[in-house]
Amino acid sequence: MFLSIIGLIGRFTKERIDPAFALFLFEIIHTSRQSIIRGVASALKVVVDYANSEYRAGIATVTDEQKKLSAMQFWTTHMLNGVDFGFLAASLFPKLLLIVLVLVYVGMRKA
Repeated sequence: MFLSIIGLIGRFTKERIDPAFALFLFEIIHTSRQSIIRGVASALKVVVDYANSEYRAGIATVTDEQKKLSAMQFWTTHMLNGVDFGFLAASLFPKLLLIVLVLVYVGMRKA
């Protein structure tokens, strides 16, 4: 799928993008994606806040009888309420960075 996107970028910009270069960039970004998100404080905050809120929404209240049965917390499923586009953007930030790097590469080759 990634190579298809790179092919479309190359087609629209009328520039040949070497697949080896694209795969090299993909491997670098993909292997260090968590470090990239940790390095951008705003993206990390969005991801952590979303994960914490989703986790806490799944914690169910238990009765005293249930507490006696097990010392473990009871966690249940819950319905997702809408789409959090901020979370999606923060999660996909490394992949978007990859596309931007390819576009910068194309721009440098055109110049």
